[in-house]
Amino acid sequence: MLRRSSTRNRHRIGRRLAIAAATVVAVAAGSISSIALLQPAAVEAAEPTVVTPGYYEETSAALVYEGSWRVMSSASDSARASNYLNGAGSVSLTFRGQGIKWISRTTASSGINDVYIDGVLVERVDRYSPSNVFKKVVFEKNDLSDGVHTIRIEWTGKRNPASTGGNVLVDAFEVPNLRAVPAPAEVRADAVAVRGITLGWSPVAVSDLAAYRVYRALAGETLEPIAQLPATQTTYEDIGIESARTYRYAITAVRASGTESDHSPELQVKSAPMTGTVGARAANCPAATVVVRTSAEFKAALAAAGPGTSIHMAPGTYRLKGGFKVYASGSATDPIWICGSAQSVITTGSLTADHGIMVNGVHDVVLTGFAIDTAHKGVTIISSSRVVVSDLTVQNIGYEAIHLRNQTTDAEVSYNTVRNTGLVEPRFGEGVYVGTSDENWCSVNNCQPDRTDRVRVMNNTFSGIGTEPIEAKAGTSDGIVAGNVFTDARADGVEDAWVLVKGNGWYVADNRGSESPANGYAVNASVVGWGESNVFARNTAIDVAGYGTWLHQPAGRGDLGNRVACTNVVQDAALGYSNVSCMP
Repeated sequence: MLRRSSTRNRHRIGRRLAIAAATVVAVAAGSISSIALLQPAAVEAAEPTVVTPGYYEETSAALVYEGSWRVMSSASDSARASNYLNGAGSVSLTFRGQGIKWISRTTASSGINDVYIDGVLVERVDRYSPSNVFKKVVFEKNDLSDGVHTIRIEWTGKRNPASTGGNVLVDAFEVPNLRAVPAPAEVRADAVAVRGITLGWSPVAVSDLAAYRVYRALAGETLEPIAQLPATQTTYEDIGIESARTYRYAITAVRASGTESDHSPELQVKSAPMTGTVGARAANCPAATVVVRTSAEFKAALAAAGPGTSIHMAPGTYRLKGGFKVYASGSATDPIWICGSAQSVITTGSLTADHGIMVNGVHDVVLTGFAIDTAHKGVTIISSSRVVVSDLTVQNIGYEAIHLRNQTTDAEVSYNTVRNTGLVEPRFGEGVYVGTSDENWCSVNNCQPDRTDRVRVMNNTFSGIGTEPIEAKAGTSDGIVAGNVFTDARADGVEDAWVLVKGNGWYVADNRGSESPANGYAVNASVVGWGESNVFARNTAIDVAGYGTWLHQPAGRGDLGNRVACTNVVQDAALGYSNVSCMP
């Protein structure tokens, strides 16, 4: 049912009219209705009143009438009356909005009336109908620009061949509030992870909904739009954030006309901290349970270790044919600590023989503080969990410096200095190598992907690396590469990027590199099912021969969910910021 105006003044029809005292009786719509004759009054012209969205009865002072209009009372009209005209004249209304409705009657004696918007004829309305229809919207327009407009209805004297008259009649006008788009409700944080915050909200039930806008701000700052999403999308993953910060979010709905709703209720969320294993640093090595000074003592201490063991390596050189091996486990509350200083140096004495130290099939072990200098491979961790490699210096290595493989999970490589790798074969000289090449899955992993998952590679420094300083192979998932620094690329190095991800769900953030002979950061999705859902945010790439961030995503696989944030900083990249559009 149409609403009535809150203002009722039957003795005031407009700025230029007054109601005559005489009344006559007429029959309309099968009942007796009172008709009052309206005479033009000599009133000085004035600027029209500009109304805002609302419902305006025929008595509204905002309506400007021209000609000899009459009032016709009927209980069936919007406010129990309407105004009509049977001669030259018009009625107009000036309004601010994007739409307008003319509410009238259609009758057997109605004419054809012209409708003008801002002086332009937009429609010729034939109001004839065999029987009376009251409170009918005979004209409606909802695609006007957002501003001030004037509608004018004119008597034309024309009629439908079946009509017995040619009147024009006004019951009311409505200026719809097309800005009244409901704001999204129930905004929530569906997931809070290191890679970002995933928002969700209830859909807005608007037929011409075109989009949602996402607004974000740090606590105490002004909300700013960061993304516009299609109307079918009611989730958003915000990857452009810092860790352990409190953010405010709001969502708006946007009509096809561009009209935007108010903000949803704000949601305040603290992002996840991006931290390593608390305290697993050389400076925090517990008091020694055993101090070793020779290779034999070191080998024996490793064999005898258990939960709570703290092995301190005295300064010196430690060398053992076949390399040192760790087969003992600690516990979550009492890990095994193997500690030393930069003067405690493990070596094999050869770039082509043996690992410096191998950790195999264990859990809860910390390797920290010592050095590995001159070995075929530096540190190898196999089928283990919760192993931390921190504050080591690993240098002058024939192949890769640190390798984690064969379902090693929840391990951490942090605060290490890695340099001069791949001295025997540059293309096998990764700094930190996570997982196993798919070409070797059958030879080392029963033809299954190597699920070396949730590995954190953080705050390391790399220089003189033979190929990628950090590579995460297909088969690995949900790791973090953050806060690392890459410098001094080797002239003979063979690398796709400082960080090359072939696995799924890796978060690569806050790294910094300069002088890459290829790209800064990259995804290679050449193995089907892998190279998906990785995020690159707040990384710095300076002076690179390729892209700041490069995503190799084979055609035909669709959107693989890899995202490059606009928060990355790229300077002097020969091919540009990225080969894909960034996300705010």
